Amino acid sequence: MHSITSVDALRQAIVALERRRREQEQGLNDSFMDIVESLKPVNVIRTIARDLAGSPGVRHQAYNAGLGLVAGFAVRKLLFGAGTGPLKKILGAALQVGITSLVGGKGDAIQAAWSQLLRSVLVGRNHSGGSETPY
Repeated sequence: MHSITSVDALRQAIVALERRRREQEQGLNDSFMDIVESLKPVNVIRTIARDLAGSPGVRHQAYNAGLGLVAGFAVRKLLFGAGTGPLKKILGAALQVGITSLVGGKGDAIQAAWSQLLRSVLVGRNHSGGSETPY
């Protein structure tokens, strides 16, 4: 910094320093507001969800877990229905947990088998050889 030798130079230096202080204060306030906004619970949850959705490993695990839950629930409802008895409820819950864990760990194989089944059904339908048109 250069030395100030006159009153006029001192006033100019004070004005420049005050302007610099206001700019820094505004920058600090802006940074603080950005931090406050990013720490709001909704924004934290949104950021976490965005990060998780962008991760292929997490998406894959979530898909397998969801597939397992749906399969377990479906098997339980198909075999035991509403089941009002306590034994039916216990057996249904145990079966659901077993199917969920079994299917959840084998999501890739199940998806491949399902895709193959759909392909064979659709290809079989397209190549049925019939010349009739429905309706």
